[in-house]
Amino acid sequence: MTNKWLKVALMAAAIATGTSIKIDAETVLYVPQDDRPVSLQYTVDTAREAGMTILTPPQNLISGKTYQGQADQIMAWVEQNAGRADGMVLSTDTLIYGGLVDSRKHNIPLSTLESRLKRIEALKARNKKVRIYGFGTVMRSPRASGGGTEPAYYAEYRSEERRVGKECRSPPSKKYENQQRINR
Repeated sequence: MTNKWLKVALMAAAIATGTSIKIDAETVLYVPQDDRPVSLQYTVDTAREAGMTILTPPQNLISGKTYQGQADQIMAWVEQNAGRADGMVLSTDTLIYGGLVDSRKHNIPLSTLESRLKRIEALKARNKKVRIYGFGTVMRSPRASGGGTEPAYYAEYRSEERRVGKECRSPPSKKYENQQRINR
């Protein structure tokens, strides 16, 4: 196995953070956050150009614009193929929820989410010598809901959410400043 410095964002974790990573693996098991080219194909192509072998789950299991990812089946695939990899780069959104959009709009019981997280932890325990990089996203709070990628409750609560957010960013009101002087 040879050490390789990647000068471009090799994996989605590096793409997501805008950095590059050093990875001393020839074969990387990669679980993308969904099937968009920037998440899957560009990353795979970049790694292959760097001379690496990339293992990805079957495309039909990966989340797409019009269908959910299959978190449990993808994790089973990861567990079955972990022994073939020198390193892993794993989307926690995919392994826990099924994909990026799936993480935003789901009704998955907490017990199921916790069980999936424990499987990720167990994966590391069974593969102690394999470097495992996990990456996830912070849920956004868009100004407008649409495109079928936002949870249904956004339409109902987004105005209130924006109002509260705006209050938190606004300078204190005169009433607040006067109250602060009284309390000193």
